[in-house]
Amino acid sequence: METISAAWMVLSLALVFSILLTPFSMHLARRVGAVDVPCSRSVHVVAVPRLGGIGIFLSMACAVAFYLKVDAFSFGFLAGLLVIVLTGLLDDIRPLSHRFKFAGEILASVAFIGISGSELSGVGNLFGFGELVFGPFAFVATVFCMVGLINAMNLSDGLDGLAGGLAIIAALFFAFFAYKAGQPNVMMIALALSGALLGFLLYNGFPARLFMGDVGSLMIGYTCAVLAVQMVNVSVDHFSVQPITIALILAVPLLDTLVVMGARIVKGISPFKPDKTHLHHRLMALGLNQNQAVSIMYVLMFLYGALALLAFHAPAYWQFYTAIIVTALLYGLLGWLGRKQMSLAVGVIAPLARGLLRIESMLLVSLFDVSQHYSRFISRSLALLALLPLFFLDSKVDGLVLVAIMALTLVLLARRHNPRVRAIWQGILYLLILFLLYVCHTALQQSFWATYWSVLVSLSTGWIVLTLLVSHTRRMLALHSFEILLILISWLFFFLIMPMVDFAPLSGEDIRVICVYAIPLLLVGKLCLGGARVGAWGCPT
Repeated sequence: METISAAWMVLSLALVFSILLTPFSMHLARRVGAVDVPCSRSVHVVAVPRLGGIGIFLSMACAVAFYLKVDAFSFGFLAGLLVIVLTGLLDDIRPLSHRFKFAGEILASVAFIGISGSELSGVGNLFGFGELVFGPFAFVATVFCMVGLINAMNLSDGLDGLAGGLAIIAALFFAFFAYKAGQPNVMMIALALSGALLGFLLYNGFPARLFMGDVGSLMIGYTCAVLAVQMVNVSVDHFSVQPITIALILAVPLLDTLVVMGARIVKGISPFKPDKTHLHHRLMALGLNQNQAVSIMYVLMFLYGALALLAFHAPAYWQFYTAIIVTALLYGLLGWLGRKQMSLAVGVIAPLARGLLRIESMLLVSLFDVSQHYSRFISRSLALLALLPLFFLDSKVDGLVLVAIMALTLVLLARRHNPRVRAIWQGILYLLILFLLYVCHTALQQSFWATYWSVLVSLSTGWIVLTLLVSHTRRMLALHSFEILLILISWLFFFLIMPMVDFAPLSGEDIRVICVYAIPLLLVGKLCLGGARVGAWGCPT
């Protein structure tokens, strides 16, 4: 219990420090001229400050200062962290060549390995024919793997909120494995990184006010590499993590880097020459916008991590071959969509769109009338019904406090129109709904309330389906990538982790039901708020 309390404290402190220190990063970036000016490879159209990594670094350091136990691992981590932060800072202020950046990455990796003594002894039984070990080349192989991962995370920083969100998901998986393995230092660092990045995303989500820059992307790559190497080296009470399991957690940036650099080498060009062939670029080439591409990348990172979590007891070769099959299907689908994009649009999507418009036009008069006159009324009625169980809790004061918090959030949401700011408040609304459901299911366990919630969620789902048939209300249901990230984090905690640690008064099935119920209630909340019209997945029309 003491470890759990300390973990929550580190996560909370990192989040608060990040929210407070990130504006300082923006001010510093403008003072020293560290501003990202749009170029041919850029997806942004205005100059944006790029020293957000300074705020992430300071937030992490402040959060773990009183909770990190002094040992060789922590000393090694901090020594390498200072080297990598300095390298990224110099590159952001005055761009360095890739050779100097590689030198900084190698030096940081050598500092960590040399002080901590952590090395990769091998990659496990990947092919089913026996263990593959590095032997006397373990030190060099570990440096190579760490530098590769640092660059993989660096290259993933191509869209607003992308690298930060991917690192949050990976760090939370690392934190759970560290908890199971009895590694408090690894868990604290992972949670501090998650909290610092979550606060940073409040400014870096689409449309971004601040980029993390190389000081941020190199630092999170280094931190993930350190956590990965350390986790592979622990074995406590028959609990151990195989290298392939760690690779699955970090599969999205690793595979993207391998595919892109491999393709460049095959074409006879330098693997370090920048282009627009990364996975997020390919998704945008299919016609998706930034918000949609980032959301899909988050989901892929979550799915690979979930595979790692559910299959970490399986043999290494089983995990390896499963990852190959999943990856082949993913890139095969992307290639097929790229080749068939025009034919799909002409032969499938266009007729389907015309059919939907025909259905909408036939029902237009009645649906538009219902939407115009009753949309807010029905949505708010459903929201009030969701708040009703609060007044039947044992302590009505607690219920009223929650009602006040929800009401305040609704007021704040109603006044915001920027997509990123609205996404932040709507993400908070989702967390409040999840907390409300958890409190009610814990305190009100009679069968009547179970039926009540089932009926209410069914009515909410039906109303959402109906509103999807009307264009102007359909736009209100769009989800921003920040909301997607919070949903994935909550599902990671409730769906996967809580049933495994038996740390809840509710059964695993009840907890998963709560996660499912929260989604339609969130969408009803978005309908209540209305606000500025947005296009697909939260982008302004």
